[in-house]
Amino acid sequence: MLPQSPQKLLAVAKEEATQSQRELKAAQQKVTELDTKLEQVGRISTDFGNESGLSQAEIKRRALAESYGSAAREEGEELDLATYTKSLDEDNPLLQSPTALNEEEGLEVQDFFGEAVEGAKTEYSEADRVAIEAKQAAKQAKRALDDAEKGVEKAMSALEASFQKEKNTEEAARKAAVEARENREHADTAKHRVKKVRELVQNVRSSASSAETVVVTAMTEAKISEQRAAQTEARASRAHAMADRDRSRANAETKKEEEYEQEAARLHEAYETSTRKARGARERMEKAANMLERLNEQIKLIENSSQYRKEVIENGSNGIRDHYAEDRVSPRKTSKFLVKHATKMDERKKCTELIKEASRENSDADAERRRAQQKFEDAAQMWKRQADVAAAARKQADRSSQSAEELAEHADEEREAATLRQVAREKAQSSVKATDSNKYSAHAQLAEAERAANEAEKVAVVSRSRAEQLAKEAERTKDHSKLRSAVERQKEERDQALKRYQLAINDKASADDKASTAKRLYETSSEVFSSAKQSAAFEIHEANIQKQAEKAAVIAYSKFLLARKQSERAKSMLKQAQETAESKAAAARHAQDYKVRMDKVFVVSPELAKLVTLHSTKLKKWEQSIAMPCSHMHSLSNNAVAAEADVDEKPFLEFTQNHIIRTYPIWGANHESVDPIYAQSLGCQLVGMNFTSASEALLAYDGRFRANESCGYVLKPLLSREERPQSWNLSILSGSYLPKPESEKKASSLISPVARILLYEGDGAKVVRVTKPVKHNGVSPVWGEKDIPIEVTRPSVAILLISLWDSASNEFIAASSLPIANLREGYRSVAMFDSLHSRCGPYAFCNLFVDARKVQG
Repeated sequence: MLPQSPQKLLAVAKEEATQSQRELKAAQQKVTELDTKLEQVGRISTDFGNESGLSQAEIKRRALAESYGSAAREEGEELDLATYTKSLDEDNPLLQSPTALNEEEGLEVQDFFGEAVEGAKTEYSEADRVAIEAKQAAKQAKRALDDAEKGVEKAMSALEASFQKEKNTEEAARKAAVEARENREHADTAKHRVKKVRELVQNVRSSASSAETVVVTAMTEAKISEQRAAQTEARASRAHAMADRDRSRANAETKKEEEYEQEAARLHEAYETSTRKARGARERMEKAANMLERLNEQIKLIENSSQYRKEVIENGSNGIRDHYAEDRVSPRKTSKFLVKHATKMDERKKCTELIKEASRENSDADAERRRAQQKFEDAAQMWKRQADVAAAARKQADRSSQSAEELAEHADEEREAATLRQVAREKAQSSVKATDSNKYSAHAQLAEAERAANEAEKVAVVSRSRAEQLAKEAERTKDHSKLRSAVERQKEERDQALKRYQLAINDKASADDKASTAKRLYETSSEVFSSAKQSAAFEIHEANIQKQAEKAAVIAYSKFLLARKQSERAKSMLKQAQETAESKAAAARHAQDYKVRMDKVFVVSPELAKLVTLHSTKLKKWEQSIAMPCSHMHSLSNNAVAAEADVDEKPFLEFTQNHIIRTYPIWGANHESVDPIYAQSLGCQLVGMNFTSASEALLAYDGRFRANESCGYVLKPLLSREERPQSWNLSILSGSYLPKPESEKKASSLISPVARILLYEGDGAKVVRVTKPVKHNGVSPVWGEKDIPIEVTRPSVAILLISLWDSASNEFIAASSLPIANLREGYRSVAMFDSLHSRCGPYAFCNLFVDARKVQG
């Protein structure tokens, strides 16, 4: 039993293949994204490496030594390119202002050049002592103005910094919100995947349950089939044992029958012997009686003769015997009749004694004959009773053998069914193992999906919390009222300082001319101080840039390694997804093929099966056989065919009109094939022959298929008993290229061929003519024997066999058999074949030239 229909299996396989394709596309998209990110990170890492001036090996060494990869991000954490780029921008010294970088370094430069600046200021004060008061006032006003300007600038910078902080905070809050949304979508996708994997696990569990049910059912059916097969085999074994016992009993009864038959034959022989003895005694008695009668007639004739009476008178007695008895003297030589009479009288006496003895022997022989006859009749009766018992035993043995054969066939069928169910059980167990493997894989996928969903949920919660915190901070940075008030106050103070500075400038104008020389000197010192300060700041700025570039290059390479690892892991997952998709697609193709094959399976009609299947049955009664369907056939041995045909040939002809009979030879001491035309004349369609040894019967059998040049089946003869006989005159004229027999190929002598013509009509081979030999000529022998009469009584089945033999060694040369029904008139070249019905080698040009004429009658 199949757990699911082909349609359902195909639907499930297609759904799984579609799901695996979706997962494969998602994995491919992720790999593409990670490859893009990896390319960007690699490009950034290369740019920073080029900017830092470090070699690739040095960057790798510092990355491994400082472990920036693990410190920057935990293994397995998703790399966000925007955040990563922002962090690099924040660490990039090229994007920072020189003031921020040189804020501390400027103090060091000022301390370094302090003494020189102070010396210039002192010289300027001494040189400009005249205008010190004006300058001091202007300086104080300028300082106050500068302080006011610085306060304004500081307030404006604070306000601008507040605006920038607000902008940055809003941007960070916006990015955090975007990241939170992306993480939430990722978490929702992970949850959806968990749901799908759970559905897959449920389907796998259902499949496993169904497979286990199928296994239990298959095991139960296999066990039941095994029990039924064992029981059937046991019954078949008992039936065979019973058949053997019945066969032994039948053999014993048959042996008794043969013993009784031999005893009856022996008694019958004794009866025949006594009968012959009685007949001989009667014949002797009859001969003696006839002789006595002839003697009486002769004696009567002698006594009635005148000469006898005259001799009696002369001798004075009634007869010569009385005279011999009384006087004991011999008669005279002249008493011829008396002597003759006396001789006949002695012969009659002996004949009478012979009759008595023959009568006694006849009585004894007759009594002995009657006793032998009685014993023979008793033995014949016992033989008849024993024959009935033996026939009944043989019939019972045949029935037991038939029953045993039927049970054996049934046992074979049950064993085959048990084997098929065992195979089904093994397939079901294999399916259960495969389902268990799928179940384990589905559970592993579910655990991985749940873990990924939990991690995605945690990341989404953290991202949402950070986004909310940044949003609150952005709300707090929107309040600039205090900084605006401070800017206004600083502007008012600057305006007042500007008024005071204007007054100081007016006062200082008068003293400017006097202090011009000192001012130039002071300006020169200031320029030198400013130039030195800028040079020191520039060098420090360059050093900081180099350090930050090297640090950025190491961090960029570490993050490149992390991105490459994530890409490789994504590619591994993609490979697994591809393998899963390929296996699911292969399963879908297999399910499609299975459905196509199952759609082609259909139930064979019993009527069609009867047309293409032959069922062999035993011949019991012709009436039953003729009534069977035409799909039933009989297989009979040649002896069985002869035995049945001797009783009556009509059942053969009637049965073979709608049924098939197959005959086969009996293997024994003589393996030669019997006459096949006999079975074909009875209507048998399949006539088995012994092809292991060549014979004339096999050559005649080949002639049946000469009608279609020995390349297939031929139509069965009409088998009409009322067909008209035919008469032919055949002339054996000449031959050409007759090969030597196998035994004479090495000899130097020439062959002397002779032609023998045989006719097969189903009643044995008839020798029509044997020609005279042609001495020492196998290349072109000429016989010239004309008008050989051939009388054919059944032309539809008759086969004419013409064979050539070597008259000297009586070895076979070649032969050809022709159906009379296909024989054509006129001069013909008859192709000759070897004993295997082949024209290979020297037989390719072996021919016989004949002239066939049909006699019109």
